[in-house]
Amino acid sequence: MTEIVTPGERLALSAEYDAGTGTCVKDTFICATLVGIKRVLPAGQAEAEQRPRVEVVRSGVEPVVPRVGDTVTARVVRINPRLAAVDILCVGPKPVQQRYSGVIRVQDVRATEIDKVKIEASFRPGDVVRAEVLSLGDARSYHLTTAQNQLGVVYARSAAGVPMVPLSWQEMQCPTTKAVENRKQQQPAGMVPPRSDRTVFVTVGTTKFDALIRVVDQQAFADTLVVAGYTRLVMQIGRADYTPRRLLPPNRRTARLHNGLAVEYFEYAPSLADHLRAAALVISHAGAGSIFEALRLRLPLVVVPNPLLMDNHQAELAAKLERDGYLLAATTDTLAQVVAGLDPSRLVAYECGNPAGIVRHIDSMVMGVCVKPILMFFESAREQAEREWKINNKDSMALTKWGGALLELAHFRQGNEAYEMIEQAIVKFEEALGIDPKRHDALWCLGNAYTSQGFLSATAPTADRYFQRAGECFRKSVDLDPKNDSYRRALEMSTKAPQLYQELQRQLQVHSAQGGSPGATSPRAAPSKQKPLISDFWFDVGGWVCLVGIVFGVAALSRTNAVSTPPAL
Repeated sequence: MTEIVTPGERLALSAEYDAGTGTCVKDTFICATLVGIKRVLPAGQAEAEQRPRVEVVRSGVEPVVPRVGDTVTARVVRINPRLAAVDILCVGPKPVQQRYSGVIRVQDVRATEIDKVKIEASFRPGDVVRAEVLSLGDARSYHLTTAQNQLGVVYARSAAGVPMVPLSWQEMQCPTTKAVENRKQQQPAGMVPPRSDRTVFVTVGTTKFDALIRVVDQQAFADTLVVAGYTRLVMQIGRADYTPRRLLPPNRRTARLHNGLAVEYFEYAPSLADHLRAAALVISHAGAGSIFEALRLRLPLVVVPNPLLMDNHQAELAAKLERDGYLLAATTDTLAQVVAGLDPSRLVAYECGNPAGIVRHIDSMVMGVCVKPILMFFESAREQAEREWKINNKDSMALTKWGGALLELAHFRQGNEAYEMIEQAIVKFEEALGIDPKRHDALWCLGNAYTSQGFLSATAPTADRYFQRAGECFRKSVDLDPKNDSYRRALEMSTKAPQLYQELQRQLQVHSAQGGSPGATSPRAAPSKQKPLISDFWFDVGGWVCLVGIVFGVAALSRTNAVSTPPAL
């Protein structure tokens, strides 16, 4: 029977029910806050609910209320240096029936270079933005985020009152006055020009490679591109000290040269995937991730190893792939000549089915020597951290170092032994955070552990849950230490983990269908609780990626002076 209630009417005991929409808790009772129909939802309809929930619905219509994870459309009403205040207009496609306020804090505007974000360069009053509900915030406002590619400003008017058009993910232009204004722009699929525009995309990833940017930022190089038939040059300059100034006017990020070539640059983007897909030619530093992402998309690729690095791994990798015919290698001195003589039809299409051979080649370059000294180092670190903890079981640093050593040692294990060691590391990190919740290095290590579990998971839903936990840990570590480059890069990369997981699964299926390579093993049988799908092939693919974690681990442990210097390799 339908029960109509009025504001203030007692509906249930707060000890026995949860308060839903249209209700509040007063004393020990759940009371109605509007006129409507009382509804009781049984426990278990939502994963976190352990008790029945009481709510009040107006006239039998389901209320439109923002919830965590919802995508909302909102209008910016005011800004200050710390945040943009908004009024929520729609939840998904449904308009709200009452006023809900939200804020987009400076740390939630975008996923990269958070410390450089300026609210006035991201939003203006009157802008319409698409955002995601990050948390319920406080009693006054929801906390929203626009950090993902598909989130940001969707409609804005210029000072002349004309709707503006997007130039890039961070700039919009008035079509009447041609004035350019900064915005955190939503990045729809159509924003990046199609490949027919003959775009040359230059990328240095998260590194600093000023020499490459200086060579590209020359009129002679621009003329070379025009002669070769290219119409657009996009530079991703990373952490460069040098910003393009020869092809572009002062304080401008975009321009069209007299020879017709359109030029632009940016430091970072939430994702480079759209720029890569739009490119007719990629010029990249010789980082393994950038190389294989371009090869996977079967793009013509010219790589320029950075000669200022402390080792020659980039040059060796570029030379190996050039010998195999996948790409062309150049130096900063020969880049223009290589681009002018490039014939994409003579490059070999890269097949993604079985990367184990190239991965082993990278292993042989990077690891180069026996890993025994590294194992001894981390085992020594684990033992010393355990001794420190026994002296003081409230020592959060000792627990963090203990978990970090276990996580690094897990990279040298296989099968369930590796998985269980990662679980042990997670326990240590959680104990450290239980003692000191603001320990940002423990949060970062915990995020790395969850990422490892995600890649070793048997199913995509399980992996996604681990990746989500990892992202939350990385975000908290960035909030606590915004200037830490490692934390920011980890947060940026965590958004790409599900895509990489799917790609590795696909490659693994192709590899299995082809009968596997010598030395590969079938997945081990899982115990009664779900264990990951692990084989030697997984560790062939993952081993060189995990080397980055080893390098960070050595640096972190060395800074704490907890262990002696590792033996020379």
